[in-house]
Amino acid sequence: MSGRIWTGLVVVALAATTFATTASATQGDEPAIAVAAIGEAPNLGAPMRSELTGPVAAIAATPDGDGYLVATSTGAVHAYGSTSLPEQPGGYSSAPIVGIAVTAEGDGFWLAAADGGVFAFGAAEFHGSMGGTLLNEPIVGMAADRDGEGYWLVAADGGVFAFEAEFHGSMGGTALNAPIAGLVPDVDGEGYLMVATDGGVFAFDAIFAGSAVDLDATEPIVGIAARPAGGYWLARAIGPPRPSSATLLMRRGPRIGGSIAPKSVVHNGDGLFVAQNMMYRHTITVYDRNAQLVATIPDSVVLSDFGIVGAVPGAVYQGAPVEAAFDSTGRYAYVSNYQMYGPGYRRPGSDGCSPGGWDESFVYRIDMTTLAIDQVIPVGAVPKFVAVTPDDRYVLVSNWCTYDLSVIDVASGTEVARVPIGRFPRGIAVTADSSTAYVAAMGTTDIVVVNLDDLSAPTTRLAGVGRSPRHLVLHPDGHTLFATLNGEGTVVSIDVASGAVTGRVRTGSAPRSMTVADDGDTLYVVNYHSNSVSAVRTGDMVELQELSTGIHPIGITYDDETRRVWVSVYRGAIEVFDTAR
Repeated sequence: MSGRIWTGLVVVALAATTFATTASATQGDEPAIAVAAIGEAPNLGAPMRSELTGPVAAIAATPDGDGYLVATSTGAVHAYGSTSLPEQPGGYSSAPIVGIAVTAEGDGFWLAAADGGVFAFGAAEFHGSMGGTLLNEPIVGMAADRDGEGYWLVAADGGVFAFEAEFHGSMGGTALNAPIAGLVPDVDGEGYLMVATDGGVFAFDAIFAGSAVDLDATEPIVGIAARPAGGYWLARAIGPPRPSSATLLMRRGPRIGGSIAPKSVVHNGDGLFVAQNMMYRHTITVYDRNAQLVATIPDSVVLSDFGIVGAVPGAVYQGAPVEAAFDSTGRYAYVSNYQMYGPGYRRPGSDGCSPGGWDESFVYRIDMTTLAIDQVIPVGAVPKFVAVTPDDRYVLVSNWCTYDLSVIDVASGTEVARVPIGRFPRGIAVTADSSTAYVAAMGTTDIVVVNLDDLSAPTTRLAGVGRSPRHLVLHPDGHTLFATLNGEGTVVSIDVASGAVTGRVRTGSAPRSMTVADDGDTLYVVNYHSNSVSAVRTGDMVELQELSTGIHPIGITYDDETRRVWVSVYRGAIEVFDTAR
């Protein structure tokens, strides 16, 4: 290590066919990556995950091939092997750093940012940039030519931009299996090589030594560095291990107001959040990760335009959006409507109804690319919770007043089955293999188990779990089901194999909805009457924290990427909580 600090490098040395694991750390520490050997590039080692403080963005070799520099996305530069170049702390670019290149004399280097900006350090000279230019795709890497007179920038689509350097070709306009991640000059000084995120390497007037597309690794390639004696290194985007969510504390973040009355808020998994504002606002509002309003979608539809039998032609109807669920891509949201308003709708159900001729309602499908309702699907009376099976085959809807579960075929956009559940169906959880659905029968002490592989099969029950099970969440490992018990004011954990209650915790007053953290270590629960949100450690069902919210928190969702918790407050707000140590 030559006394220098690494904060995020994992190296794959490209040589022939051997494949070994680097392990040079303390006992129990996990090697960052396996290292393959192809060609003449030596294996200089790989750091342990515990050594890393941030993700790698790019790698560049020193002129003698006995060392390299690594840049993180914040612009921090760290040295490994034989190099005297100074390290940099970063923080000088508003756009992420994506590329690094070393001068021919080894006495300076350049950094490239995703917006095309270029930054020169040491003896490196500035030759131009793409900063301020509208790009088809972001810049992802850079390389200096061997004579030190110029450099190239490469974009994600394989387009190359030359600055005081000769253009040798590009992958621009070519269909790629994976985006381009980096660029490096060839060892003979004539051309350059590109690497894609899947490890594929493309040579332009350069020597091809192999690729890494067959390596068994989940992290993408982020950079390439060539060695004068032959071969090259690739860097993978290994970062430090994430701390357990159970070690993090909730802290207040943004608060969203406006003309809303959100019964629920749901994340699409890709940075968009939808809030269902019931009949009080007749809207679905959409927000981005910055808690900024993206769109307000009215719940008004012309049912005859969607082929709904019995609808008055051209008449406008309104719904009452209550819950939502997304398909696995995050593109489509399925939104249940508590009831409908318009010609012919005279017998809406209520929270105290039982089967008996109530108006049936609809689920809307919203295309998140157009932010418009593009399907209207008939379901039962007073539909409440919605879930999409992980395989995107079915949408499941619990119908409160018809005591059943609507099963919607996603491909056709039609209801294909009604499964009897019992009194007041509410929460739904689906196994990862899409074979089984658990449905809370809130008017009982049971959770109904539905065989999704055979909808005609009799249902079974996890019986006697507690009074009035309301909301259900399945642990990521699939072995434990969590339920809020409306009749007892507690949250329980249930072993799905035996049906036994294995843990119980009392959070605030009237726990309602829940969400589970990305690692499954923490359950977040909103407490309706105590106006609070709680964090519960799932391993032993101990409440770790309780924070106050606005009046009547009712819905909750989790962002796996940012680890933020979003809470919908019925009295007109969405509150966002950061989680950090």
